[in-house]
Formats: sequence, C-alpha cells, structure tokens
Amino acid sequence: MPFMTPLLRSLTILSAAAVLGGAFVGEASAKCTIPRIAAEYEVIKEQRAKCEKDDSLPFCEKAEDYQPLMTPDEANAAWKCLGVEELSKGFDSKSFPTNVAYKEWKNFSSSPYQSAHINRFVDDVSAQAIYVANYANEKAKNYGKYEKSGKMPAGAILAKYSMVISGQGGVIDLAPVYLMEKVKKGSSKNTGDWKYDLVAPKDLKLLGREVDMDFTQELCAGCHMNYGIKSDSMLFMPEDVRVRN
Repeated sequence: MPFMTPLLRSLTILSAAAVLGGAFVGEASAKCTIPRIAAEYEVIKEQRAKCEKDDSLPFCEKAEDYQPLMTPDEANAAWKCLGVEELSKGFDSKSFPTNVAYKEWKNFSSSPYQSAHINRFVDDVSAQAIYVANYANEKAKNYGKYEKSGKMPAGAILAKYSMVISGQGGVIDLAPVYLMEKVKKGSSKNTGDWKYDLVAPKDLKLLGREVDMDFTQELCAGCHMNYGIKSDSMLFMPEDVRVRN
C-alpha cells in the first residue's frame, strides 16, 4: 500500500501556539498533547458505547472508523513539541543516521502528514494515526524533484521520522524511523538495490517487541517496488506538503 493518504482539510486550522496542551520539558512524565483531539475522542467513546447497544444509530459507522487526524498546523506544532531534545533522547547516539538526519539533513515535508504505516508496537490501533516527515541526505538531494528525481545514486538515504497520535488524551509519541538506502547497483536486485530498515525509539524497544528485519525488507521492498515502478521504488508525499529543490 502507498505511504500517503490525503490530509483532511475540513478541520478548523488552529494556530500552532494554541494547538498543544503542553510542551516537552525534559521530564519523562511531560507529554505533547492536542486538546482538540482529546475532547473529540471523548465524544467518540460515548458514541461507541451507545453503538454497542444499538448499531443502527446514525453515527455508528463514523465512530467505528474514527482516526485522530491533525491539521497541518497541529502536525507542525506536535513535531516542534517533540523537538531536538526528545529526538536525541529517543534515538541512541550511535544509531546513524537516525541520530543526525533530523539535525543535519533537509526536511522535504512542509508539515508532517498522515502515513499508511502501521504501528506494530501496539495491539489496538483503532484510535491512532501515524504522521511522518521526510528527510534526505546530500546524495539524495534530487529527492526534491519527486517524480522527476530519476534514479538515486549509491549512498543516497531517505529517512522518514514518524510520530503517533492517540485519540485517548490526544497524546503525541515518538515512533520508529523508516529508512531506505540505495546500495551498489546490482547488489540487491530483489529490492531494486535498496536496503530498508526500521529504527525504533528506545522507549518502544523496552516493550520487548523485536522487529523481524527479514520481514521488514520483504514488506517494504514489495510495497515500494509495486507502487514505485517508474520512480526508482520511491513513494512520494502528497503534493500540498512537498518542499521542492
């Protein structure tokens, strides 16, 4: 499946300063939250409870399919709230490139956007949504040409940082980084000469859920090669959030 789904524009755009209920201040108990979504989800919970007794109610289908969706301003404020301090805590200082990309590489996303990735670290994803931001190293600078970027050279790396928002409390948490690195031509024909990886933040690793990297390679390569036939296996973000070269 492709990585992107269109952002919903029907929600009222809030100013970034009013979006978050709190900012990360370096304490484990501090959380980035979006009060609007927290309040929205309380309504959804009440609706779902009613639908358990009567699923013919007019709001049942919408309540069952609910996902907490952020506006671009909210997504930018959430990413800012996580900030350099949270990212530096989340990823090991030796875990290149996740420890440098967000500081040194170009961010090609004007705002984080909803992704079709699945949060494999939780059992219940019915009230969650994943948002991602795309970074690329210098060798992948042509990424900013998108469909006209051509084939990437060996050493090009794309890093997709993700954060997950939960309806319950409107809480924002750091989520895995998805990586794809172009390797030497002909060295990995079954993946289109791309190496895929997933790096989980320290807190997620503590949950004891190991990621099967063989499965990740197969899943990522299959999706990228299927949907990126004409774009060197690259799948691009929605046009309205693209930062161009």
